[in-house]
Amino acid sequence: MIRISTLALASVLALGLATAANADPLSGTWKVAVANDDTCTVTLQAGPTADAGTVTPGGNCTAGIAKIAKWKQTFRGVQLLTGSDELIAVAKPDGTAYQGKRVADDRPVELSRIEVGSTQ
Repeated sequence: MIRISTLALASVLALGLATAANADPLSGTWKVAVANDDTCTVTLQAGPTADAGTVTPGGNCTAGIAKIAKWKQTFRGVQLLTGSDELIAVAKPDGTAYQGKRVADDRPVELSRIEVGSTQ
């Protein structure tokens, strides 16, 4: 009986550590760059689940990027969405950034994290 309890406890601890390690990896400040167009700062906030949330575009965002209101993490990367869940862009992990395409015109999109204290 003790052995089963020990295994159960170890499983719960391992699951908890794995969840904590993967919790909310996208929250924070990011630079969004669309080729030959916009570059601006956005802040991604976690929602009720760690795989989706809201986006607050910075004051330097023009119309295209300023429409981003939500993000959703998928098994392939991240989706950027309007407030009514229209897909704006999709991007896959590429090192510490995300590379993808804007849906409307197929232009390359890059999300790169802005570290706290950075002057970007």
